[in-house]
Amino acid sequence: MTKDCLILVRDYFQSSGLQLFVNNTLLYSEKSKFTTLVWDDANELVYCFRPNQSAYDQDVKRMVVDANDYDNVQTLITKVTRDEMVTLLTTLKSSGVVTDDIEKEILLSYDSLNNKLL
Repeated sequence: MTKDCLILVRDYFQSSGLQLFVNNTLLYSEKSKFTTLVWDDANELVYCFRPNQSAYDQDVKRMVVDANDYDNVQTLITKVTRDEMVTLLTTLKSSGVVTDDIEKEILLSYDSLNNKLL
C-alpha cells in the first residue's frame, strides 16, 4: 500500500478500530488484547507489538514485534459511521477520486443498510 493511501485511511479511521493485514495474515485488530500498532511514517514502517503465541519461549519472551514496510500492508479494514464516511468521501472527491454520483450511491447504500438486517 502506498504511504499516502495508508496515512489517509489510518488517520480517518483509527478511532473506529482497524484491522491490519500483512502477507495474508491478520496482524492487528481492534479486538486484539495487549496489541499495539506504532506508525513510523518517516521510514514507512508499521510496528505491531503483540503477545508471543509460541509454545516454546512464551515464559521468557512474552511479546513479538513485527516491523512491516508500508509496501507490505495489503489491507486496512474498519467499520464506519455515516459521518466518518462523509468525511472520507469529501476528501476523496476533492482529490478527484470520487464523483458526485459515486458519493450518492455509497451514501444511499449506507442509509439503506440501516433499514435492513444482513
